[in-house]
Order: sequence, then C-alpha cells, then structure tokens
Amino acid sequence: DGGVERQDVGLERDAVDDAGDVGDALAAGLNGLHRGHGLLHLVSAGARAFGGLHRQLVGRARGVGTLAHGVGQAGQAGGGLLQAGRSALGALWEMYDGKLPDLLNGLPPLRAFTSAELRLLLQALERGINAPLTSSVGRLFDAVASLLDLNQRMSFEGQAAMRLEFAALAAAQNTDESYPFEVTTITTENGQAVRIIDYAQVFEAIMSDLQRGVSAMSIAQRFHQTLCAVIVAQAHAAGLERVALCGGCFQNRFLLAGAVAALRRAGFLPFWSAQVSPNDGGIAYGQAIAARRWLGSQNKGGR
Repeated sequence: DGGVERQDVGLERDAVDDAGDVGDALAAGLNGLHRGHGLLHLVSAGARAFGGLHRQLVGRARGVGTLAHGVGQAGQAGGGLLQAGRSALGALWEMYDGKLPDLLNGLPPLRAFTSAELRLLLQALERGINAPLTSSVGRLFDAVASLLDLNQRMSFEGQAAMRLEFAALAAAQNTDESYPFEVTTITTENGQAVRIIDYAQVFEAIMSDLQRGVSAMSIAQRFHQTLCAVIVAQAHAAGLERVALCGGCFQNRFLLAGAVAALRRAGFLPFWSAQVSPNDGGIAYGQAIAARRWLGSQNKGGR
C-alpha cells in the first residue's frame, strides 16, 4: 500500500557535540532562498543542546538549501497550489523559453487540462498572473510526479511527492544512477555569490526516458538519486564536513536515506531531524532555540 514505515532505510542516530554547536550553526547561515525560514529548520534540527530533546545535527554545519532554477513559474500558475500539473507546466514553460513545442502535446501534464484550461494557464504564465517564481524543491516533486502521470490534481499538500516516493520504493531494481544537472554561480545585487541548480537537463532526460518506455518507478528512483547527487555537490561547494538535512522534503525517507548514504560515501558527516519534525512543524521549536540563544548572548553582555 506504499507505506514507508515498514521500510528499513538504515537511519541510525548521530550525536551532537555540545551547546556551542547550535551557535555555530546560527553563525554559519544558509545559502539559498528563504534564508530565515531555512535557518530555523536547521536550528530546530540541532536543538539537543538546549533541554536534551533532540539528538541530531550540527557542529559547524551547512544546511542543504538549493535554488531550483529551471522550475521557474512552477507553483501557482493560474492560482491553485494543489495541482501538480501546474508545477510541471510552469517548469516546461521555463525550459522552452515561454513556448510549448508540439512534441510536448502527448505529455501527461498537458493532457491533464482541457483546451480552455490550458489556454487560460498559458496566458497566466505569459503575463505573470498568479504565477510567481519558486525555488521550492517540493514543486520539483510535484512536477516530476505530473510528468510520470502519478498525480495531476492533489487532494492534500504533499500527495504528489508521496506518490513519487512510493513509486521509487516500488522499482524492480535499485540504482545509484542519477540524471545530469547543471550548476552555475550568479552574483546577486548585493554582491553575494549564489549557486544555482538548473534542473532543465533533468526534465529533458526524464522525458527521453518516458519516450523510451522506461517505467515510472525506475524514473522516480533515478530522480531521487539525482537530488542526492545535488546535495553532495552542494556539500562539496560549501567545503564543510558537517551537513544538515532539514526541511519538508526530508520527510521522504527514501530521499533522506539516500542523501545520508551519499554524503557518507563522499566523506561528509550528515545530520537530520529525529524527534522534531523536519517540516514546518519544527520551525517554532527553531524560533524558541534561536531566541534563547539570543537572550543568553544579551545576558552575557550585561544587558
């Protein structure tokens, strides 16, 4: 039935060093969009040092946070977050520079809409109406699930990503193969260098596999391995031994297990949430830890 609770993914616990580790994590910060949001995920994952409630994370750590260029206007094209097909449509729109070639007509995301709906959605993308840019890896899961026709219209948040995970778990053979992706570096207006992960090659390879008749399960598994390869690439770029895996996508135990294994093979020390949710439920805990740390620093300063 696709339940992952029965899957042995080999995730034993790692211990944190001491109370100063959380402070180091706060100082290290994150590369990526939603900086404060992601930093609170990271802090909540490493909160054992305050109260003994948690046993995962951080020395001087870098949280995994990648900008997903190539997803582009993938989120709410036409308004409706719970339509995975809209994420795929936005990604394809970005890939083909605002055009959808006829060769795409047979793809599930395009078949999922009536001609009237598709015309309206394309107009929204063209005019930027209810079609904000997104860097969310969650929208990547939605888009790929739509391409594989695993889910087009979700009845709850995360449904498409769950179906993609279950498909990967159901693959007949395990693989370590990943799809190609491109990493570029841009300079922001304030002079900060930001690494961009361009997933256009991933979508092209997935569509090629679909045309060759590769099963959705095999493609889903290879997509997960691609994200693991992206995480390792980011870890190498950060140049830090300890890597924190945090955020809602790491509720996916197949992705989490794969990322942990890949990081360890590459010589990194990964940490992840165990008793506090890696999803947004852990943010309030991260806020509390950050506030306590800040208050402690104020008291030491005699204020």
